[in-house]
Amino acid sequence: MATEMEIDDSLYSRQRYVLGDHAMKKMASSSVLVYGMGGVGIEIAKNIVLAGVKCIILTELPLSLQLKINKFCREQSPQITFISCDVYDPAFCDFGDSFEDNPALVTILQVREKTHGLEDDDVVTFREVNGMTEINEKQFKISVKSPESFTINCDTSSDEFSPYTHGGRAIQIKGQVTLKYESLEKQLYDPKILICDLSKFEAPTSIHLGFMALHKFRKENNRLPNVWCKADAEIVLSLAKQLNEQMIYLDSIDVITKEDRLNPSLFQSKNDRYDLLRICIGENGCKKLSQVKLFMVGCGAIGCEMLKNYALLGVGCDGKITITDNDLIEKSNLNRQFLFRPHHIRQPKSTTAAQSVLEINPDLKIEPQQYKVCPQTEESNYPDTFFEYQDLIVNALDNVEARRYVDSRCVTNQRPLLESGTMGTKGHVQVIVPHITESYGSQRDPVDEDVPYCTLKSFPATIEHCIQWARDKFESSFVQKPSMFNKFWSKNKDAQDVIQKLLDGSSIDGGVQVSKILHNRSATWSDCIKLGRLKFEKYFNHRAKQLLHHFPLDTKQSDGSLFWQSPKRPPVPQEFDVANENHMSFVISTARLYGHAANIAQSSQDTTTETVVKILHSVVVPSFRPSSKRIVTDESASKPLDEGPADGDEYQDAANRIQRVINQSKSPNEVTSVMKVADFEKDDDTNGHIDFITAAANLRASMYGIECSDRLKVKRIAGRIVPAIATTTAAVAGLVSVELLKVLDMKQPIEVYKNCFLNLALPVLLLSEPGPVEKTVLKEGLTVTMWDKWEVKGNKTFVLQQFYNTLRMYMDLKQQWLGMV
Repeated sequence: MATEMEIDDSLYSRQRYVLGDHAMKKMASSSVLVYGMGGVGIEIAKNIVLAGVKCIILTELPLSLQLKINKFCREQSPQITFISCDVYDPAFCDFGDSFEDNPALVTILQVREKTHGLEDDDVVTFREVNGMTEINEKQFKISVKSPESFTINCDTSSDEFSPYTHGGRAIQIKGQVTLKYESLEKQLYDPKILICDLSKFEAPTSIHLGFMALHKFRKENNRLPNVWCKADAEIVLSLAKQLNEQMIYLDSIDVITKEDRLNPSLFQSKNDRYDLLRICIGENGCKKLSQVKLFMVGCGAIGCEMLKNYALLGVGCDGKITITDNDLIEKSNLNRQFLFRPHHIRQPKSTTAAQSVLEINPDLKIEPQQYKVCPQTEESNYPDTFFEYQDLIVNALDNVEARRYVDSRCVTNQRPLLESGTMGTKGHVQVIVPHITESYGSQRDPVDEDVPYCTLKSFPATIEHCIQWARDKFESSFVQKPSMFNKFWSKNKDAQDVIQKLLDGSSIDGGVQVSKILHNRSATWSDCIKLGRLKFEKYFNHRAKQLLHHFPLDTKQSDGSLFWQSPKRPPVPQEFDVANENHMSFVISTARLYGHAANIAQSSQDTTTETVVKILHSVVVPSFRPSSKRIVTDESASKPLDEGPADGDEYQDAANRIQRVINQSKSPNEVTSVMKVADFEKDDDTNGHIDFITAAANLRASMYGIECSDRLKVKRIAGRIVPAIATTTAAVAGLVSVELLKVLDMKQPIEVYKNCFLNLALPVLLLSEPGPVEKTVLKEGLTVTMWDKWEVKGNKTFVLQQFYNTLRMYMDLKQQWLGMV
């Protein structure tokens, strides 16, 4: 992994999107010392194995030794990164006196109804400005005037600049920032502590003093204080009274009820595997965890971390854990989903995770399932009785639609839900408690805006538009058309019968389209190469000429402005060149996919440049002929569902095409032979899927004067990959586990529960109370929330009037309110 070629993208791509190649290379050459194999040490070591971090990590060491090692690290050149942790959740970071932070480069395209997201004194550079070209590639500080506009510190009205005509992109430039860190010794007595829970503003300072006293107690007595020992506690308190943003403290005292805190006997050792847990949360807390009946949806990255936590906490040992995931394990999962190993690839996630976690704690009662939790399985697998049986639901999902569905089932059945998710270094945790908090669906995320059809079809403005276009081409050419072809011939067994119907002008669904697929279907590898070359000409040469035929460069709109101005870019027809790597990549990857669809075997020799170029020399490329077909320019127009009904001539042409294929075939069965449908797989570098999309997207970008993209970015966008690293997942799962114990005692007030947002890159960790459930007052003394459920039992002849009378009798509600139902 020391060079870009050595990075196993099928394994590390999600992490690579978060950290970048530079960090990946540095981690690959780093040496890491982990001292102390307690709970925190093992958790950190696990994350290092999964990702790798250049640092020294110390756990459960005396403070005096930590100070010595920190001093040694700071004296080295270059300085060695130092991180100190402890089993009680403080963390101290020292990256030296001059740690350089290099944020990512962010491009912001100015299009209508979009905000720029900049702040005063941000730095931008300009590209593709027409007219005032002198401004291109220069950097300027900006002043924000509105969410859609800003000014730069430059007088562009001087003679130094030409008049502005149109176009241009503003690109934010984030410069290198040098951060200074102080030593552990200085920070112990003048700490800069990050605040994560604003409802406990003074708590971090108090906890810091407590840790200082604890270290001093350990130094003087060569041991830690005994559990619930009053004499030792008084000594620690006395030491703390003598003591007065590189540290962060997180306390979870609320997991212990106030009643349990007054009973020291609940925290005594029983000489079993849960002794350390019992010291923290008490015997009652351990019993609650053991007896819980829990349903977790999803066994991916968060799911694996949660299962590990369940095993260590003894969750469900006297109850039951039910897990479900209908997905299979892929190689890219292994970088974060640590319960899986290489020999588990293509096995079910749920059953494999259950087997692995039983090795951590054989006493778990766990049932793995492979069903999707959705409306289709509501009656057969997950009815209301199933949800009512559970004490708690945990979401470990990766899409909003599934989260909303599970949330709705929890509201219907009045069950608590723990919701969480990650995106790169960001993560969130939401606690949902019946009758107390709002649900996940109470807040709506911003709706993703669809790109207008005409933009994708004819007027792309960004590389993202080009990638989406290429992804759509893959779907239509290698998934939808082969699927339609196979479905057509499954219904119409006799090709001659189809021909006769077409000649008679009878309506036969899909007949014209299938005839075109048959006409273009390759019979040999040379045919595949030829088809790839012709598709290049169609997509990247003729298409550009057609647009310029309809809209010449001097075309003006009704208001007198130029048609070709930002965000519209005039296309430039691409001339095929065998020496151009991207041109050849498109032809070869396209040929491979058409070959796969037509069941044509390919050898390694077939795809060599020498072989392909030899075939290309014999390809006759037709000249461009302008079409009268209308080009959509209306951004509100939707994509046409079909091409409309065919006429008599089209039926005749379709029949002729099928007959010609029959005449050229060795057997009539060849005409109806099944085509292979491409199952898009972004993480398989051998199937040519990402190769095709990358080449097609970059060729389209070149045609429109858009900056091309590397394969890694194309793969992320086309595959809708969510960047991820193991450390964020572990942090989120840990915070969910803290809230799990609180939720099991639903008598707690709302201020005890904590939603969380974190961003490890900043770093930021913010805890807040969940949003309270909205209440509706029906009448004085009667309020309802989304959690309330009234059951009115009737029979088969029950009518609305009876329902109305029942409510009036029991609830004394007015008719006006019932009219709202």
